[in-house]
Amino acid sequence: MYRISPADPVEASENVQHVKTSDKQEVWIESLEDGSMLVTLLNRGDKEANVGIHTDELNMEKSGAYIVEDIWSKDKTAVANTIRGKVQAYDITVLKVTPGTPEDAPPAIQQDLQVPEKIGEGETKEVSLTLTNNGVVAANNVQVNLDVPNGWTVEPVSETGFATIPPSSENQSVEVTWNVTAPTKLSADTVTFNSAITFEYGKAGKSANAQTQATSEITPAPPKTDSFLSDLPFYKDTINGWGPVERDRSVGGQEAGDGNTLTINGETFEKGLGVNSNSEVSYYIGGNFSTFTSAIGIDDEMVWEDGQEGDVVFQVWGDGKKLYDSGLVTGDMETKYIDVDITGVSVLKLVVTDGDDNNWFDHADWANAKIIATNNGADETAPELEVTMNGKLVQDQVSLSDTETIMFTWKATDEGSGIATTTASFTGKEYDKNKALPLAGKPGEHEFSVTAEDKAGNITKKTYQINVNTSPQAMKTHVERFDQAGAFQDTKNVRILQLHLTTIKQYLDKNNTAKTRKQLDSLGQLLDYLQAQEEMSDDAYRVLKSDTNYLLERLQ
Repeated sequence: MYRISPADPVEASENVQHVKTSDKQEVWIESLEDGSMLVTLLNRGDKEANVGIHTDELNMEKSGAYIVEDIWSKDKTAVANTIRGKVQAYDITVLKVTPGTPEDAPPAIQQDLQVPEKIGEGETKEVSLTLTNNGVVAANNVQVNLDVPNGWTVEPVSETGFATIPPSSENQSVEVTWNVTAPTKLSADTVTFNSAITFEYGKAGKSANAQTQATSEITPAPPKTDSFLSDLPFYKDTINGWGPVERDRSVGGQEAGDGNTLTINGETFEKGLGVNSNSEVSYYIGGNFSTFTSAIGIDDEMVWEDGQEGDVVFQVWGDGKKLYDSGLVTGDMETKYIDVDITGVSVLKLVVTDGDDNNWFDHADWANAKIIATNNGADETAPELEVTMNGKLVQDQVSLSDTETIMFTWKATDEGSGIATTTASFTGKEYDKNKALPLAGKPGEHEFSVTAEDKAGNITKKTYQINVNTSPQAMKTHVERFDQAGAFQDTKNVRILQLHLTTIKQYLDKNNTAKTRKQLDSLGQLLDYLQAQEEMSDDAYRVLKSDTNYLLERLQ
């Protein structure tokens, strides 16, 4: 593995060109004698990244497809115009790109595996995989699987198989979602999720597969109800300037458990944390709490008559953001009683600094340090729901031609109790996520709705109005499509139908309602005759008759 620092210059020969830089990622290319090209994807960032480039930027000869080979794994895929690779932090990926044909290699299936940054012991979180076909030909009979370690459970909450994933030029990605539950006791610090897909491609139905993985951090099980912090496990290692962090005791000496009763200005406290600057103590609380409360001050064991006493600053941090700062606190000051909003915070961190001098005598107390659960641990927050159609967010009202095919997908999330069920319907009929829905024969107003319910019974429902229109030109498109599919027994009937539709369009353009209606009536009678004589398929009759009736109703 190569390691690249954020600032290291790249020493390149004369044949190597730097063609792209974007947000700590770079692309370098080198032309080879056989007409192919080496493409080096470089990631200077501290996290794994997808690095890509369009083939137009390579100055290669135009081709029906480009074969991309990873020079280390030797894996090959075919792309239409987007070359993309997953590159580890401070690393490179080198690809060989060669002009070719679409079936020289499997289509490149881009896999975006989204996993939670953190998952607590016993927690259920959502994992999703979005698949985009960057190739030229479709991926067919696609099956998706998510592997988890022993003891973990995984439950699909969407379809895991697809008849086809068309090339990305058709703007259709698909998404698979699972609920993953961690065991209640874990010794590991991280968990790796592995997704695998199998599919077929090309006229011969060749088999192919692809894999990807992503890692989440494992945390202690987050609390759900009001809790004193001294009763909870620490998240990661603590930092303390003198001895260990003490639970329900002052920091005392350097040995564990050698502190005294927490005491600030003569008031004693049974619960809390005793620390010494500079100190950091963190807890994973999973976004389940609304308020942090504590009495803070220098413990009386460091307040002496000769004036020797500590001075510190107390800070409360949530998910890397400072939520509270006490300013300088000394032993002769009144006790501060703090109440800090921690709504939605996953990692709570308590920090005590030394007041910019030294940490002598800085025995600081987080007395009665407590987190208050949102609604006492009951999840009353409805799920969040994002709905897309053909890869784009759906508007409340959408107008479409009945020549189009649509595909809905959605993502439901709930940080409280987790998603229990998600259902959808199109005009009252159950709709399966990622299912292609041709609009032919469906002119008129339709309602699409998605309902997500979390495990606490909270419900979010989103409803969209889908207006499907048709026209003589759209109907001519249907006739051509059905003719190509062999839906008509005689091509003469195809020409007659096209002539009718051309005439109807002319009358509509002239706003001649009477003649338009008469011509539509004649078209309807012709369709009835052809269907009765079995001169056209039932599907063609259904679509064209529905469109004819729709246009007639619009003229009423």
